[in-house]
Amino acid sequence: MAQVPAAARVTDPTWSTYRVLAAVGGVEMINQFDALNAYDYGVISLGLFHWILGGGKGKGELGALLALLRARDPTAFESVMGRFGLRPTRQWGDPLMFDEALGTYNCELEMRRADGLWDVVSTTKSADEKQWFRGWCWFYRLQMACRTNEPLRRVMWEMGRLRIRNILALRWPDQDVTFAQIFTSERLVAMILRWHVNRPADLQNPESRLITRGLPAGSPANWSDAEDAVLEANIVAASESYDQLKTSIDEVRDNETLAHAHESFYPDWSGL
Repeated sequence: MAQVPAAARVTDPTWSTYRVLAAVGGVEMINQFDALNAYDYGVISLGLFHWILGGGKGKGELGALLALLRARDPTAFESVMGRFGLRPTRQWGDPLMFDEALGTYNCELEMRRADGLWDVVSTTKSADEKQWFRGWCWFYRLQMACRTNEPLRRVMWEMGRLRIRNILALRWPDQDVTFAQIFTSERLVAMILRWHVNRPADLQNPESRLITRGLPAGSPANWSDAEDAVLEANIVAASESYDQLKTSIDEVRDNETLAHAHESFYPDWSGL
């Protein structure tokens, strides 16, 4: 990160975006790049938002993160994944990788077989190849990659910013207004980002608990801190139906590094 005087960091786009990502990453990976999870339906997950491999026949965001790494630094990708005979099934930039309904990038992995051909890492009635990633061998490989592979950490920064940008480009269901016009403080952007990481489909579902809370009265162009307070209260109230999400939303809201004033978020989309 570029050296920026402390006084200028309040409005510096890189620092503002960093604070949002760090607030959400703090609850996802407990502020540790090498904090992995291999005990739930996602099979194994890592990184700022704990991007998952995806269990069963599903595909997760971990494959997309690795595709981005492969595009940005092939040597680093080879160190993390390629030398073990694995690669994403799609190249970064393939439009089929982006799930419009969820607003996430998803991709499967494929492995090189003994005959040199490539097959998708699959789950069938007779074998679940994805379970290999729960074992100590792959857990160790990925944990050490998170600890030692700087290009991998750099693409996490890029992937995280892409997610914020894509969220803010969404339109509120049945309203001619974007999320960027609605959520303008660092705290609000972080709270809505946290929601999307946990329950991505909710942001475009008119019947979700989040959306049915509605918006403050009037045009967002005329809103101020008062309307932002209503939005924060709505997010917290909507999260009460989901225990784990409620806890992490509260943690993000209470993060003292986040600016909460109206229009205090300054996005950094450089290089995206």
